[in-house]
Amino acid sequence: MSDASVLVKQLEAMRDNTQRLSKMAASGSISYAEAGKRVSQYGQSAGRTILSFLKENFPDGIAEDDALELIPPALRVNYKYAVNLATSAQEQVNKKARIKLKALSPDFNEEKAVNMAKHIADTGITDDVVKLVQANARSVVDSTIAVNANAHENAGLSVRVIRKYDGVGVHYGRDACEWCLERQGEWEHVADAQADGAFERHPGCGCEIIYQTTRLQWQSQSRGSNWTNISIEEARQRRRS
Repeated sequence: MSDASVLVKQLEAMRDNTQRLSKMAASGSISYAEAGKRVSQYGQSAGRTILSFLKENFPDGIAEDDALELIPPALRVNYKYAVNLATSAQEQVNKKARIKLKALSPDFNEEKAVNMAKHIADTGITDDVVKLVQANARSVVDSTIAVNANAHENAGLSVRVIRKYDGVGVHYGRDACEWCLERQGEWEHVADAQADGAFERHPGCGCEIIYQTTRLQWQSQSRGSNWTNISIEEARQRRRS
């Protein structure tokens, strides 16, 4: 069995031990704020597992080829866990807004995984691995918000992206993080939120990113429209007409 397979199996076993969280997601009782916190906790545990594996098997450092073989598959396990919770949270957003558009999932970011593997090979196996893995897992939740908010806005829905500063993670017990404070706020257009760095994080960042959406005003006044059962493409066409 390859080193990558061994590490993946360890992470899958850890993921499978989170049955209570899976039940929470299945019942549809999780919010984006809760999903973010849970994924962050999970990412920290996964980061410790990866760090321990690397230290044990590569005590003198890891070559780039080995890192590229190990890190992306490991992060894919974390992605599957995080995206499950994030899409459950998005389903709650859709339900609250009384729309039946399908919750979308972001693709696994292979480029980020490759860059992280190269970074670890270049800088060495340090405790920073935990923060990097944790931030990567949390970014899946953020990406889920972005992809759904963008689709909803294109479909003619009113969207709102909110980023709140939170003094947890590496912020705890320290002076306010100016980098994060510059990125907090509320946006009504996804492109503006992205341009202002609302979805960006540094390792250990604990800021909350929340998404809300509502149907357009004309929809609630149009008795003949069955908006809740149409596709995003149909919604776009209806908005144009």
